[in-house]
Amino acid sequence: GPKSRDLMRTITDVDLETLRYFHFVPEQVQVGGVPVWLSRTGFSGELGYEVFLRPEHAEALWAAVEGAGATPYGADVIEPIRVEVGMIVTDYDYEPHQRTPFDLGLDRFVSFNELNMGTEKLRAVAAAPPNRFVTVRLDGDVLPEYGSAIVDDAEVIGVLTSPADSPRFGPIGLAVVRTDRAARGTRVSIEHDGGTMTGTVDVLAIYDPAKEKPRV
Repeated sequence: GPKSRDLMRTITDVDLETLRYFHFVPEQVQVGGVPVWLSRTGFSGELGYEVFLRPEHAEALWAAVEGAGATPYGADVIEPIRVEVGMIVTDYDYEPHQRTPFDLGLDRFVSFNELNMGTEKLRAVAAAPPNRFVTVRLDGDVLPEYGSAIVDDAEVIGVLTSPADSPRFGPIGLAVVRTDRAARGTRVSIEHDGGTMTGTVDVLAIYDPAKEKPRV
Protein backbone atom coordinates (compact mmCIF):
# COMPACT_ATOMS: atom_id res chain seq x y z
CA GLY A 1 0.00 0.00 0.00
CA PRO A 2 0.99 3.67 -0.25
CA LYS A 3 2.36 3.68 3.32
CA SER A 4 4.38 0.47 3.00
CA ARG A 5 7.71 2.26 2.57
CA ASP A 6 7.12 4.33 5.69
CA LEU A 7 6.30 1.18 7.65
CA MET A 8 9.32 -0.70 6.30
CA ARG A 9 11.65 2.09 7.38
CA THR A 10 10.72 1.36 11.00
CA ILE A 11 11.73 -2.32 10.84
CA THR A 12 14.73 -2.38 8.49
CA ASP A 13 17.91 -0.39 7.83
CA VAL A 14 17.86 -1.19 4.09
CA ASP A 15 18.11 1.88 1.85
CA LEU A 16 14.63 1.56 0.37
CA GLU A 17 15.04 4.68 -1.78
CA THR A 18 17.54 2.87 -4.01
CA LEU A 19 15.46 -0.31 -4.36
CA ARG A 20 13.72 0.11 -7.69
CA TYR A 21 10.39 -1.33 -8.81
CA PHE A 22 10.65 -5.05 -9.63
CA HIS A 23 14.21 -5.28 -8.32
CA PHE A 24 15.54 -7.10 -5.26
CA VAL A 25 18.35 -6.73 -2.75
CA PRO A 26 21.03 -9.23 -3.87
CA GLU A 27 22.00 -10.29 -0.35
CA GLN A 28 20.04 -11.27 2.72
CA VAL A 29 18.98 -8.36 4.92
CA GLN A 30 17.33 -7.90 8.29
CA VAL A 31 13.64 -6.99 8.37
CA GLY A 32 11.89 -7.06 11.72
CA GLY A 33 14.97 -8.64 13.25
CA VAL A 34 14.98 -11.72 10.99
CA PRO A 35 17.03 -12.55 7.87
CA VAL A 36 15.05 -12.25 4.64
CA TRP A 37 15.40 -11.77 0.91
CA LEU A 38 13.70 -8.48 0.09
CA SER A 39 12.19 -7.44 -3.25
CA ARG A 40 10.10 -4.54 -4.44
CA THR A 41 7.56 -6.73 -6.18
CA GLY A 42 3.96 -7.79 -5.82
CA PHE A 43 0.71 -7.93 -7.76
CA SER A 44 -1.40 -5.39 -5.91
CA GLY A 45 -0.67 -2.49 -8.24
CA GLU A 46 0.42 -0.44 -5.23
CA LEU A 47 3.79 0.43 -3.77
CA GLY A 48 4.86 -2.67 -1.90
CA TYR A 49 7.51 -5.19 -0.93
CA GLU A 50 7.76 -8.96 -0.73
CA VAL A 51 9.93 -10.88 1.71
CA PHE A 52 11.19 -14.45 1.44
CA LEU A 53 12.31 -16.20 4.61
CA ARG A 54 12.66 -19.47 6.46
CA PRO A 55 9.38 -20.79 7.95
CA GLU A 56 10.74 -20.66 11.49
CA HIS A 57 11.11 -16.87 11.21
CA ALA A 58 7.59 -16.23 9.90
CA GLU A 59 5.86 -15.56 13.22
CA ALA A 60 8.55 -13.14 14.37
CA LEU A 61 8.34 -11.16 11.14
CA TRP A 62 4.54 -11.14 11.26
CA ALA A 63 4.66 -9.77 14.80
CA ALA A 64 7.16 -7.09 13.76
CA VAL A 65 5.04 -5.95 10.81
CA GLU A 66 1.85 -5.84 12.89
CA GLY A 67 3.71 -4.10 15.68
CA ALA A 68 4.78 -1.42 13.21
CA GLY A 69 1.14 -0.65 12.48
CA ALA A 70 0.15 -2.92 9.59
CA THR A 71 -3.43 -4.19 9.45
CA PRO A 72 -4.18 -7.54 7.73
CA TYR A 73 -6.87 -7.22 5.07
CA GLY A 74 -6.81 -10.45 3.04
CA ALA A 75 -6.46 -11.37 -0.61
CA ASP A 76 -10.04 -10.36 -1.44
CA VAL A 77 -8.99 -6.72 -1.13
CA ILE A 78 -5.98 -7.12 -3.42
CA GLU A 79 -7.79 -9.00 -6.19
CA PRO A 80 -9.88 -6.08 -7.56
CA ILE A 81 -6.80 -3.82 -7.58
CA ARG A 82 -4.79 -6.49 -9.40
CA VAL A 83 -7.47 -6.82 -12.06
CA GLU A 84 -7.77 -3.05 -12.47
CA VAL A 85 -4.06 -2.72 -13.23
CA GLY A 86 -3.84 -5.87 -15.36
CA MET A 87 -1.38 -7.88 -13.28
CA ILE A 88 -1.09 -11.53 -14.31
CA VAL A 89 -1.37 -14.46 -11.89
CA THR A 90 -0.30 -17.98 -12.84
CA ASP A 91 -3.06 -20.61 -13.05
CA TYR A 92 -5.71 -17.92 -13.47
CA ASP A 93 -4.51 -15.75 -16.34
CA TYR A 94 -1.56 -17.86 -17.40
CA GLU A 95 -1.63 -21.63 -17.85
CA PRO A 96 1.82 -23.14 -18.44
CA HIS A 97 2.13 -24.68 -21.91
CA GLN A 98 -1.31 -23.33 -22.86
CA ARG A 99 -0.60 -19.64 -23.46
CA THR A 100 2.04 -17.70 -25.35
CA PRO A 101 3.46 -14.33 -24.26
CA PHE A 102 1.39 -12.76 -27.03
CA ASP A 103 -1.84 -14.04 -25.47
CA LEU A 104 -1.02 -11.99 -22.37
CA GLY A 105 0.26 -8.76 -23.88
CA LEU A 106 3.88 -9.59 -23.11
CA ASP A 107 5.13 -9.00 -26.64
CA ARG A 108 7.81 -6.51 -25.54
CA PHE A 109 9.55 -9.16 -23.45
CA VAL A 110 10.09 -11.56 -26.36
CA SER A 111 13.43 -11.35 -28.19
CA PHE A 112 14.15 -13.12 -31.45
CA ASN A 113 17.84 -12.19 -31.46
CA GLU A 114 18.89 -15.66 -30.36
CA LEU A 115 17.61 -19.02 -31.54
CA ASN A 116 16.21 -21.00 -28.61
CA MET A 117 13.74 -23.83 -28.17
CA GLY A 118 10.41 -22.51 -29.42
CA THR A 119 11.80 -19.39 -31.11
CA GLU A 120 10.53 -20.26 -34.58
CA LYS A 121 7.10 -21.16 -33.24
CA LEU A 122 6.90 -17.88 -31.34
CA ARG A 123 8.05 -16.00 -34.43
CA ALA A 124 5.12 -17.47 -36.35
CA VAL A 125 2.71 -16.56 -33.55
CA ALA A 126 4.11 -13.02 -33.38
CA ALA A 127 3.31 -12.44 -37.04
CA ALA A 128 -0.41 -12.80 -36.33
CA PRO A 129 -1.23 -13.31 -32.62
CA PRO A 130 -4.49 -15.28 -32.38
CA ASN A 131 -5.45 -13.86 -28.97
CA ARG A 132 -5.04 -10.68 -26.95
CA PHE A 133 -5.23 -9.89 -23.23
CA VAL A 134 -7.89 -7.30 -22.37
CA THR A 135 -10.20 -6.00 -19.68
CA VAL A 136 -13.93 -6.68 -19.97
CA ARG A 137 -16.39 -4.32 -18.29
CA LEU A 138 -19.28 -6.53 -17.19
CA ASP A 139 -22.91 -5.47 -17.37
CA GLY A 140 -25.03 -5.94 -14.25
CA ASP A 141 -23.86 -6.48 -10.71
CA VAL A 142 -22.93 -10.18 -10.61
CA LEU A 143 -19.63 -11.87 -11.36
CA PRO A 144 -19.12 -14.95 -13.53
CA GLU A 145 -16.79 -17.69 -12.33
CA TYR A 146 -13.06 -17.63 -12.94
CA GLY A 147 -12.42 -19.25 -16.32
CA SER A 148 -15.90 -18.59 -17.73
CA ALA A 149 -16.10 -18.93 -21.50
CA ILE A 150 -16.58 -15.85 -23.66
CA VAL A 151 -18.84 -16.81 -26.55
CA ASP A 152 -20.26 -15.56 -29.82
CA ASP A 153 -23.47 -17.54 -30.26
CA ALA A 154 -22.23 -21.10 -29.66
CA GLU A 155 -18.60 -20.38 -30.56
CA VAL A 156 -16.04 -19.88 -27.80
CA ILE A 157 -13.92 -16.81 -28.58
CA GLY A 158 -12.11 -16.38 -25.28
CA VAL A 159 -12.02 -16.91 -21.54
CA LEU A 160 -12.67 -14.57 -18.61
CA THR A 161 -9.60 -15.41 -16.58
CA SER A 162 -10.02 -13.14 -13.54
CA PRO A 163 -13.35 -11.48 -12.62
CA ALA A 164 -13.49 -8.91 -9.83
CA ASP A 165 -15.88 -6.41 -8.28
CA SER A 166 -13.96 -3.16 -8.53
CA PRO A 167 -14.88 -0.28 -6.19
CA ARG A 168 -13.78 2.12 -8.94
CA PHE A 169 -15.31 0.50 -12.03
CA GLY A 170 -17.86 -2.06 -10.88
CA PRO A 171 -17.77 -5.65 -12.17
CA ILE A 172 -14.79 -6.18 -14.48
CA GLY A 173 -12.51 -9.00 -15.50
CA LEU A 174 -9.28 -9.84 -17.26
CA ALA A 175 -9.77 -11.93 -20.37
CA VAL A 176 -7.93 -13.64 -23.19
CA VAL A 177 -10.00 -12.93 -26.30
CA ARG A 178 -9.62 -13.85 -29.94
CA THR A 179 -7.84 -11.02 -31.72
CA ASP A 180 -10.68 -10.17 -34.08
CA ARG A 181 -12.95 -9.59 -31.06
CA ALA A 182 -10.41 -7.82 -28.84
CA ALA A 183 -10.86 -4.22 -30.00
CA ARG A 184 -11.94 -1.70 -27.39
CA GLY A 185 -15.71 -1.28 -27.42
CA THR A 186 -16.47 -4.77 -28.77
CA ARG A 187 -19.54 -6.32 -27.14
CA VAL A 188 -19.13 -9.88 -25.87
CA SER A 189 -21.16 -12.53 -24.06
CA ILE A 190 -19.90 -14.51 -21.07
CA GLU A 191 -21.31 -17.84 -19.95
CA HIS A 192 -22.87 -17.59 -16.49
CA ASP A 193 -25.28 -19.66 -14.42
CA GLY A 194 -26.61 -21.70 -17.34
CA GLY A 195 -27.02 -18.68 -19.59
CA THR A 196 -24.97 -15.69 -20.65
CA MET A 197 -24.28 -12.16 -19.49
CA THR A 198 -22.82 -9.33 -21.51
CA GLY A 199 -19.84 -7.03 -21.33
CA THR A 200 -17.67 -4.64 -23.29
CA VAL A 201 -14.00 -5.05 -24.16
CA ASP A 202 -11.72 -2.33 -22.80
CA VAL A 203 -7.98 -1.79 -22.68
CA LEU A 204 -5.75 -3.88 -20.46
CA ALA A 205 -5.00 -2.02 -17.23
CA ILE A 206 -7.95 0.36 -17.04
CA TYR A 207 -6.37 1.92 -13.94
CA ASP A 208 -2.80 3.26 -13.68
CA PRO A 209 -1.61 1.66 -16.95
CA ALA A 210 1.88 3.16 -16.56
CA LYS A 211 2.21 1.60 -13.07
CA GLU A 212 3.03 4.99 -11.60
CA LYS A 213 1.73 4.11 -8.11
CA PRO A 214 4.11 1.19 -7.43
CA ARG A 215 7.02 3.12 -8.98
CA VAL A 216 6.93 6.06 -6.56
